[in-house]
Amino acid sequence: MHRQQVQAHSQTQTRTQPQSQSQSQSQLNTFGTAPGHISGLQSEPHKVDNFIRTVFHTLYHHNLFRLSDEAENLPGYIARNAGRKPFQDAAVACLTCISRAHESGDQSMLKTGRHLYAQALREVVAGLYGEEALSADMLSAIMMLAVYEMYARTSPGAWAVHVDGVRRLMRSRGAEGHGEGLARSNFLVFRGFLVLAALGEGAPCFLEEEEWRVASWGTAREDAARGGAAARWVDVEERVFEEVVRLPRFVSEARQGGERVGREMGRTRQRLEQLGLELRAGMEAHAPRVRIAGATMPDGGPWLLLQGVESAMALLDGLLARQRSDGRFRPFRIVCGLDGGPSAMPRIEGVTWLDQVASSLGMIGTMVVDGH
Repeated sequence: MHRQQVQAHSQTQTRTQPQSQSQSQSQLNTFGTAPGHISGLQSEPHKVDNFIRTVFHTLYHHNLFRLSDEAENLPGYIARNAGRKPFQDAAVACLTCISRAHESGDQSMLKTGRHLYAQALREVVAGLYGEEALSADMLSAIMMLAVYEMYARTSPGAWAVHVDGVRRLMRSRGAEGHGEGLARSNFLVFRGFLVLAALGEGAPCFLEEEEWRVASWGTAREDAARGGAAARWVDVEERVFEEVVRLPRFVSEARQGGERVGREMGRTRQRLEQLGLELRAGMEAHAPRVRIAGATMPDGGPWLLLQGVESAMALLDGLLARQRSDGRFRPFRIVCGLDGGPSAMPRIEGVTWLDQVASSLGMIGTMVVDGH
């Protein structure tokens, strides 16, 4: 279970971050928390909302119509429930702290964020032994720990450890457990990171399995039926995801060799090319727009998805170029932009690096290179 992985990580963090009780309490109070419990979020719920709307600006606003139910709107949900779930409060606190530290360059805030992260790990471990172990709240908390590690990179691939915890928890809940409420929101916004982690691991992504495909399409049909300008993109987005989610399996099978996987890669590439053309045509016919704070603004979601399609095609091209005449592949490895942080990602004006990854289903910044 993920609880052992998080517990080991928490113990490591505790050993490497020695502090006295008074020092720890002083730092937590500086962030705006009450002794022994992170409750400052109740008085400052806007921090959660600002973080998500800023860091995942495109992803959030593009999918907002799919999250119209109050229980599915993550910023509002977390703000309303602040103080009720210690593990969720702690995860929010460490995440918002490190994002503010990166914005300001404040080293003391980075240190505070690390201590808050260690506390969040302990709260999550405790929660995994309780009644909330399989809850959507726990799922969102572990997702936030993964995003924290994408920022902090306390150790190589640490973000993927938490994403694996998300995978385990989602599988334990089952596909049908993500059809409504907060769990539905979690599934929609995080699935690109699940694909990306599977690519890095070189193992098939569980979201390619039939029960998850059925659940995903069920959600998509519900959202497309809502109507409106934003709903027109749901079908093509789902078809793109259906192709992208195959890529981790291709990587796994390519390492084993065989002509069949090469042919399947070629067919997937053709479908992605057609989907790219469909996205371009759709954007030319209907310039994507979204409502933000009462104003109509350009929607970058379809464009970032198109960049994801092109990145996925480039990855397939790189794999196919390494296939020899006997069907086997020359040694290769997958490089993920998340491992290198913001500097490893392309600069796109007005779009944060994490928004690029999430809005492109994990594809922007991902490539194949030679080596083991």
